[in-house]
Amino acid sequence: LRNRAQGLYSAISGGVFLSATVWLSGHLYAAYGGKTYLVMAAISAAALALALGLIRFSPRVRQAGAA
Repeated sequence: LRNRAQGLYSAISGGVFLSATVWLSGHLYAAYGGKTYLVMAAISAAALALALGLIRFSPRVRQAGAA
């Protein structure tokens, strides 16, 4: 089950999301030029906030806290 989940994650993040963001970034760059990097920074900040919010669900973090 874990291998399936990793394969699905890889297909979605490396395939669907990557191709969609590359396609979208071309349109954003055509419209806004260098200011497109501000959108990239906002997406990165949102991803960081999501990662920090989800870290408490990590089994390794729970094991380290119990030790």
